[in-house]
Parts: sequence; C-alpha cells; structure tokens
Amino acid sequence: MTESEPTTPRRPDLLDLRSLTSHWRIRRDAEGLPVILGRRGHVAAHDRTSLVVYLAGARLVRATLRALPAGWRRHQTGDQEANVLAPVADLDRAARLVGARRRRSQTSPASLANLRPRAVSRT
Repeated sequence: MTESEPTTPRRPDLLDLRSLTSHWRIRRDAEGLPVILGRRGHVAAHDRTSLVVYLAGARLVRATLRALPAGWRRHQTGDQEANVLAPVADLDRAARLVGARRRRSQTSPASLANLRPRAVSRT
C-alpha cells in the first residue's frame, strides 16, 4: 500500500468485495468503503451475507422491481431510485445490472510487449 492511498476502515460486519471478485473495478466511496461503481448505480456490501444494489433511473427501477430475481428483495424504493438487497452469489448479475466496468488487465503477449519498462531508481 502506498502512502497516498487512504487506509480502509476495518468493518468486520461487512463483506470484503475485493476478496470476492477480481473482474470488476472497485473504488472507495466517501467513507472509504469498497464499492463497485456503474453507470446506473453501484453495488456495495450490506452485511456479511448480502449486497446492496443502488439503482438510479425511473425506467431501470420499474423494470427491476417488476421482475426481481430469486433471492433479491426490496430495501428502499422511490420513484427515481431504489436500494435492493441481493445475495452474495449474484455479485456478477448485480454488477451487470448497474452497468459496472470490468477491471482492465493486460494479458495478451502483444500488449504486454508494448508496455514501457518502469524506471527503478535514478541513483
């Protein structure tokens, strides 16, 4: 961990999103807790057994609440936004629903060859 990176508050009552997935881009919210940001909302830990999926947009909220997947339940609903609780096993489905971005990785040999070597030190 670098000195400029803020430390994560220890919350033993919440899931650790980073240990659950390496596919989705994870950022920190205003409180410093990990969250998966998307174009239409975000996914965060609610407790040790469930995720909270925040949905923004009237059409998305109506469509999602009409056809909630099995195991999902309404937590807070409004006209333009909603919080839905989802089981941990549906993390990928929740991230796709909010339009989350996948974590970037360079795995092909051609793209790895194009990377610039890092400068180690100037001494």
